[in-house]
Parts: sequence; C-alpha cells; structure tokens
Amino acid sequence: MINEYNKNDLDTKMKDGKILLAQPKKEEVTVIGGGGKGKKGKKPKQQKVADSTGVLKIDLEVIKKFGLINVSPPVDGSVLDEKIEELKKRLVTLGQEGE
Repeated sequence: MINEYNKNDLDTKMKDGKILLAQPKKEEVTVIGGGGKGKKGKKPKQQKVADSTGVLKIDLEVIKKFGLINVSPPVDGSVLDEKIEELKKRLVTLGQEGE
C-alpha cells in the first residue's frame, strides 16, 4: 500500500516536472589486447641436491639438552654412531650417580 502511494507520488511529481529521470549510464567495455606470445608452459622444478658435506642441522634446544648432560652434540653425520655410544655410557653413569 505504501509502495503504491510512493509510486503514485513519484509519477505525479515527474509529470509536474519536479523530478527528472536519471539517464541510464552506458557501460563501456575496453579490451586491451595482450598480443604477443604468452607462457608456453611450466618450467621444470629443480630437484634439491642433498648436502654432501654431512653437516647436521640441530635445533638450539637439542644442543642445550646435550649441554645439560655434559656431552658435546654431533656436528656431522659421520660421528652419529660414536655420539649414540657416548650417550648410552652417560645414561649408565647418570643412573649410577643418581642425578
């Protein structure tokens, strides 16, 4: 009912010239030509090369834990077996000392 009243009110005001209709805007579409050649495909990814230096990446917290038990942390992969044996010996001595 209110919509009908509003519509009638607008119609009368347009007829009297009190309200002008807005002209619809024309939308222009501009196409910019890309031209030229695009990408032909994906480039192959390079495979990661394993470190041949044998350097280990050890977290700082792990290094601190080695320090708590007075064992030096391993610096490369070649001494891992030695460090495991050293840790086993240290475990036995700590168990005997009761620390």
